[in-house]
Amino acid sequence: ITSCVRIVIEELITILEDQLRDNRNKRVWIRPWLARRNTHGASNMLLKELAVEDVPEYRNCMRMTPDCFNLLLQKINRIIQKTDTTMRMALPAKTKLEITLSYLATGNKVCDAIYDALKDFIKVPQKVNEWKAIESDFDKRWNYPGCYGAIDGKHITIRAPANCGSDYFNYKGQNSIILMAVVDGNYNFKYIDVGCNGRASDGGVFAQVTCVNVYLPTGSVDEEDIDRGTITPGNWKSEITGLPSI
Repeated sequence: ITSCVRIVIEELITILEDQLRDNRNKRVWIRPWLARRNTHGASNMLLKELAVEDVPEYRNCMRMTPDCFNLLLQKINRIIQKTDTTMRMALPAKTKLEITLSYLATGNKVCDAIYDALKDFIKVPQKVNEWKAIESDFDKRWNYPGCYGAIDGKHITIRAPANCGSDYFNYKGQNSIILMAVVDGNYNFKYIDVGCNGRASDGGVFAQVTCVNVYLPTGSVDEEDIDRGTITPGNWKSEITGLPSI
């Protein structure tokens, strides 16, 4: 009996140690400063003060008066308000609307500012020797000669514009526009294009961008005519003829 009791006690100790270890490894459920947002957040402090003390500045932030905001909130509150659970409180509909209006008021300006500030980090090569440097990286690092960039695209699903036919209908059976990117041999983005109709291939999108006709060495890529459904091969194949197979 004594040995059985000892085994049970040891097993209980092991279980308790495991529970204590699990508790130590648990992540924080909510950051303390986030827990204070109901009293210290912009929705309950800054915007509330502006609505009472400085209506013109409130309108500058929300692009509408407090009365219009409250009217709009009444109309959509039932739709956007989620239900609280035992795990956490749902984000108030008022806060959701404030965040959305704030973005709509300043979002484009912020995006334009980011684009201007970071344009040197995604810079399209403008000289033949710059493209040749990319080709050299692919050759030396990846044993892939004659490559001036790796291309891939992402289909962004949209509602087809009126009277567009099948221009935006892609191979996935959806209507979309294409986000296409070109990277060099070191994973750096060199070109980004957004908005081409979804039925085009990656090569078809790339054939329409300005960097192909203006900057790339002649014949570096195959040229695809989306409307005619034809492809004109470039002379890149002849440049790698006789090279060891990859």
